[in-house]
Amino acid sequence: MTTPAILKKWGKGIALVLPDMLVQEGRLATGNQVEVNFSGQRIKIRKTAATSEIEKMCEAITAENLHAETPWGAPQGGRPGESGLHPGMRRSRVDGL
Repeated sequence: MTTPAILKKWGKGIALVLPDMLVQEGRLATGNQVEVNFSGQRIKIRKTAATSEIEKMCEAITAENLHAETPWGAPQGGRPGESGLHPGMRRSRVDGL
């Protein structure tokens, strides 16, 4: 499919403005990472798999920088729907309504 697009000034560079039809068909969204390939007079744009920040951080974990489990103590409080209050909490008059 050939569809016209517009090049616009963006800071010190140029941005390619894609028509909504292409954005929807390509399932693109603001912030998506793309790969741009130039071949002669042709420009190919390919959506790449984005790596989230948490994935980047997890990839950096090694046996050397992995710490032991932190002992936080026994569980405190109750689960939603269970009776009982967190230790140190008091019922207010509103609780009885």
